[in-house]
Amino acid sequence: MPLYLNYRTPFGNFTSKITKKLDSDSIIDWFKTVWRLDLNGEELYHFFLQKFQTHFYGLGHLAYNIAEKKIQEPTSVEELEKTLKENSYINEIRIENGKYLEILTDDDEFSLAWYILEEKFARTNLNRFAYLIYEDWRLPLDYNPKKGTKINFKFEDVIRSNNPKSGELYFISIINDSGEGPIAHCPLKIEGIRLPDFKEFLTNEDIDFEVLPVNLIYYAIKFKEQEEVNDKKLIDEIEVFKNTIPDLHKLFHFYIDFESDDLYLGLEKAKEVFRNAFENLSKKAQEFKEIGREDINKIDEIHIHGNNHLIQMSIQADYWENHPVDSDLKKSKVFDQVFIFDDLWVTENEQLANSILHYYSNWKL
Repeated sequence: MPLYLNYRTPFGNFTSKITKKLDSDSIIDWFKTVWRLDLNGEELYHFFLQKFQTHFYGLGHLAYNIAEKKIQEPTSVEELEKTLKENSYINEIRIENGKYLEILTDDDEFSLAWYILEEKFARTNLNRFAYLIYEDWRLPLDYNPKKGTKINFKFEDVIRSNNPKSGELYFISIINDSGEGPIAHCPLKIEGIRLPDFKEFLTNEDIDFEVLPVNLIYYAIKFKEQEEVNDKKLIDEIEVFKNTIPDLHKLFHFYIDFESDDLYLGLEKAKEVFRNAFENLSKKAQEFKEIGREDINKIDEIHIHGNNHLIQMSIQADYWENHPVDSDLKKSKVFDQVFIFDDLWVTENEQLANSILHYYSNWKL
């Protein structure tokens, strides 16, 4: 079975992670195949790019140190751990049973991580690793129409519907606007509804807006603006306003001040708050333009995928012409991630659902 490399980064891809298969039976054997002393630092770095199939922060440090110091290839897991720690840019490193390598790092702007693990080891605990080794951005659409499965996860934020029906709904938002990197700000569980009930929950129930993530308040406003169409799928209703969602996420990334108390005083007051926030965002864009930066105007990409029991979105929210530290990153888009799914989807994708929550709630997996 192959190895998997997972690089967790907000830059340069719309998944907030890069997952690649590596052709080797073990982590130590993999590093032996890529460890070369006949190349200079630049050549070895480009050889690494070819073999790892992606750039990740710290790869250049390792290549140049191997070439300059003529470091011999490690012959054991213990030697590998020590060599990587001393010669790559690493904050923390852990190797588990010789089968799972976890490296936590940063690029002075965001937290980052890269993981290498054996597929056989991953499959012994898919609740932990299923999403880490999942290569496609699009999640499966399978669901069980009759039987729901509740996720065994400790949610800090739980809301109970005032008009409960059946099931549970889960909302995960990953906003890459700070040094935390790709990690969830608000895994939320809503008890008593499923995805087809979501619009009614947000627009018709007497909800305390203070318990809702800001983006759900915005969704409530947009849902309320649409005419009632009984047979319209929720994903189709989101399609109507999806092109406004990147601007919503720009509010987070460009630190537009809109956290006034009025945001939590109902839909009409919240509409006014968002209207003022978007006006301030336009002013910020004009300020950028006046100093020769068009970055903010290049931020408009959104990907959406799903059905009646799963919706996922990848939302461009920032753009970096250049990175101040990582010279390999140029013209990089930064994407946020949103997952909304219910217990019927969980029934058919339980391990994947658990591992998404685990992945985006922790760095140490």
